[in-house]
Amino acid sequence: MKPEFVTRLDSLMNNDCIIPLHCSNTGEVRIKGHRVVNLTRDHILLNLPANCTRPVKQIRHLRTDNYALTRRNGLLLDKCNHILKNCVVLTSLIQGHFNLPRCKQTNRSLSCYSDYDNINDDRVEFMNLIGLEKAGCRDLYSSIVVDSDPTQRSLVSMGFESVELGR
Repeated sequence: MKPEFVTRLDSLMNNDCIIPLHCSNTGEVRIKGHRVVNLTRDHILLNLPANCTRPVKQIRHLRTDNYALTRRNGLLLDKCNHILKNCVVLTSLIQGHFNLPRCKQTNRSLSCYSDYDNINDDRVEFMNLIGLEKAGCRDLYSSIVVDSDPTQRSLVSMGFESVELGR
């Protein structure tokens, strides 16, 4: 393992905050089965590949006493009982443009969920999942991490098939 990586791991495990990381023989690091893309002192970026049949309940595994989804995540959901904040994305647009897996059912839309009410409130770090639970969605297709620079409204970075955790 690279020394800089070990240092990052040590910083994640200080202050009695243990985050279980699973390392493979090839050096790949995972949390709850998801590949770690990036580690910082306070955030972990995980790969969340598009999946047409992932139960939305699996999002609960990414919330523990030690870490949770940050407010910068936008979840792409399917089979929801209610539309969330009027956010609907055509699956053909997402799947075709980003070369993502096609689901069996065509001509449908994905719903989106983000903690929109707190997106500009720097005091709120974590995503509030109460609205998500109320929507009654069955499948979690993927996630988009949005990072914007508040000083430059036009500068936005988006990470598709990613989910960000904070501690």
